[in-house]
Amino acid sequence: MTDEELKQLAITGNKQIETAILELLKNHPCGLSNQDIVEKLSLSSSHEGGQKNYLIYSILGNLMEAGLVFKDKSDTRPKYKLI
Repeated sequence: MTDEELKQLAITGNKQIETAILELLKNHPCGLSNQDIVEKLSLSSSHEGGQKNYLIYSILGNLMEAGLVFKDKSDTRPKYKLI
């Protein structure tokens, strides 16, 4: 595969994860934490450093920037919810 084909493959995969997160949050209107989302979608990172499960955290950031999701910090454990 060419670099461009690989880029398009990655973009498609990212969009599929975004869709899965949005659908999951639709099913859980009270919100879910980053860890909840990671577990429910089986996308756990085995990295032992300080950036464990960063992929979902990063995608949630993109969804917040797009105005689709917000972070509710009113509880001791922040939850992500649909706007």
